[in-house]
Amino acid sequence: MVPFFVGRQRELARLKDALVRARAGKGGAVLVSGEAGIGKTSLAEELAKAAAWMEMPAVWGPAIEAAGAPPFWPWTQALRRLGDAGRQAEVPAFGESDTARFRFFEAVGAALRRAAEPHGLLIVLDDLHWADAGSLRLLQVMTSELPGSRVLLLGTYRPPSGGEGGPLAEYLPALLRERAVSRVALEGLDAADTESLLLQLVGPDRDANLVRRVREHSDGNPLYLVEVAASMQADALRGRLTMSLVDITRKRFAGASEAALDVLRIAAVVGREFDVNLLSAITGLEVGKVLDSLDEAISLGLVQQLDLVTYRFAHGLLREVLYEDLPATERANRHMRVAAAIETLSDGKPEALIYGWAH
Repeated sequence: MVPFFVGRQRELARLKDALVRARAGKGGAVLVSGEAGIGKTSLAEELAKAAAWMEMPAVWGPAIEAAGAPPFWPWTQALRRLGDAGRQAEVPAFGESDTARFRFFEAVGAALRRAAEPHGLLIVLDDLHWADAGSLRLLQVMTSELPGSRVLLLGTYRPPSGGEGGPLAEYLPALLRERAVSRVALEGLDAADTESLLLQLVGPDRDANLVRRVREHSDGNPLYLVEVAASMQADALRGRLTMSLVDITRKRFAGASEAALDVLRIAAVVGREFDVNLLSAITGLEVGKVLDSLDEAISLGLVQQLDLVTYRFAHGLLREVLYEDLPATERANRHMRVAAAIETLSDGKPEALIYGWAH
């Protein structure tokens, strides 16, 4: 994650304006797009801080990149975090009729409107590029009900590219045509904000020429700047600035032991968030050994601890680099090991375990 929020004042002002309108009963939705590391989640976090200042609740429903994730996952996360207001919306079982699904949609709308009184409500649906089709269809339906409510829906996503966008590629055009939906497209930071962030990361005493070259090469991507700064601190760049964001990210793992990397590679197959007990079951290692590896990863800034047993990669790109570097056959083998462990630990109800490590 980027440790400082720099720039984005124009985009943040637009989002705050939408927040004020929602609080006044003119709800809507804003979709924030941008490449990996560009600052979508950081911008959403800043908006959540503004909502708190306005006494406006903010709840998050992150999509997860995990095989077998239950349908409507981002929404069920948000509804659970609404407490009593969200409990009446019961997710339809797989294979139920369209009527049952639309009853669920209606219940979600009612839950959001109840929770939004009297001060408004911010719902953040993060990483919609990983959302299932049902979640995106529900988002589309909700946008038609927002204008007379106190609800602001904020969704973040990476734009589909290369002809492979999953469900989002199918639903995005219709979502953007909805009258209640506006879009904020994040580009790289401008030169002044890029230099400001870089100097905060590496300090003012660094070689000015190297700072200038990093600024020019980064295209203003905040995560790229963080990764370059980490390499600069370790003197790992040696004057070379031709590496891509993926190359820079890959270098972050250079200081990790092979034992820690083995655990992290398994974690990368599980998803961005993962459970210690699940990793222990997959690897066959004692929980203490897994924790030792995760403590090492935390010290290197690769992993964050969310609660007693739940961890996540510090940024999605760290997980993706490890995952994509696995050979296809090894990746498939590890997926089977993950599935078998989930089945064993969940007593045949894998959705319960998935909820546990993604909640």
